[in-house]
Amino acid sequence: MQVTKLKANPDFFKNLNYEFKGKQEKWGMSFQTSMNGPDEKTVKSFLMDVRPFILRSESINFNKICNAISKDIKDEDLTTKINNAKIAWDKLVDIKKNYRGKGVVLKVGDRELNPAEQLNLWFNAEFFHLDKEKRQLFEQMQVPPFIDISYFSFINLIQDLAQIIIYFDSKILSAILK
Repeated sequence: MQVTKLKANPDFFKNLNYEFKGKQEKWGMSFQTSMNGPDEKTVKSFLMDVRPFILRSESINFNKICNAISKDIKDEDLTTKINNAKIAWDKLVDIKKNYRGKGVVLKVGDRELNPAEQLNLWFNAEFFHLDKEKRQLFEQMQVPPFIDISYFSFINLIQDLAQIIIYFDSKILSAILK
């Protein structure tokens, strides 16, 4: 049911286009950015549907689903597909300090924020809980072009995670339910 909601929102999967131009001026550098992608209403709607797969506390958290299904699967091909999907997922949401995977690592103050940490900030400082400590860090990130780069990275990450969920549903769950 929840995956159906993700599939029913194709506008979220619009191609992302981010353009960044820097120009040397007499007084320093000037920056110009532009981004094309899903509109804010579409993003908020999609985040409500994808969030339960990401949050560890939810019953339909992606890793919980993978672990539960893996226990009962005897088919090696399906086991490999589940493991590969889980590895791809974990690479995207890994918050390890030395992370250098896909996406942009931003330096905000004295901290380096990898894409998974930025996802956490967007969820907990902008879209959902509005955690005070995270909001303060998020405010430091509001400097152009960093906020635009982070938003682009965030949307790209959510699109990638959703594609893994949709793949899992169509290639793994559908094979199990046959």
